[in-house]
Amino acid sequence: MWIKLERWGIEVGISGLIVRLVVNDVFIRIPLVGVVAWNPHALCFDRWKDAKHDRAHKLQMP
Repeated sequence: MWIKLERWGIEVGISGLIVRLVVNDVFIRIPLVGVVAWNPHALCFDRWKDAKHDRAHKLQMP
């Protein structure tokens, strides 16, 4: 599990699950399912097949 505080938001990760809360943006990545990203302009869903290439997938767990 990790918590990363940044200038504009927070990121919390538990195993492969990632929840990123940034000003006006929510990003949730669920392993083997996909990602959901929501902001004032759009709601986006990506299947795991496409989402597994996300940068967050390559992070090393501490």
